[in-house]
Amino acid sequence: MLTKPVVTEDDIRQRGHETKRSQTQSQRPCSKIIDRLFMRLLAIYGAAWSSQFPNQQLLMLAKREWEIGVEDAGLDEESLLQGLVKCRDSGDRYPPTLPVFLSRCKPERVVACHRRYVALPKPEPNRDLAKRSIAEMRGALRGRAG
Repeated sequence: MLTKPVVTEDDIRQRGHETKRSQTQSQRPCSKIIDRLFMRLLAIYGAAWSSQFPNQQLLMLAKREWEIGVEDAGLDEESLLQGLVKCRDSGDRYPPTLPVFLSRCKPERVVACHRRYVALPKPEPNRDLAKRSIAEMRGALRGRAG
């Protein structure tokens, strides 16, 4: 039986991510963007989302970690919205982890062979050219037959 938690707050503070930037972030409230993101995820996933944060301390820790993750990934509000739409449309019953959400925020790469085919415009009909071409083909076929 374990006598102390596997990960303590001190461990979290001393982890490799903790820089001067994130230390100053931990001293200030999370950004409004992250607050709105968490509210939207709550609206999408309901109790499955909120049950992950049984107390205010864990909620604030998660918000700070998500804020650092979003900032490190260089995502803007448009990318976050794209991630939310993918979450909503995924049909998943459970909310995404931070790495999964970040991957949903990135634009999808489309391989050249999977791009939508755009047809060339139809050429204007040219009756004179058609008659000449048909006459040439008939002449070539007669030459072969004889």
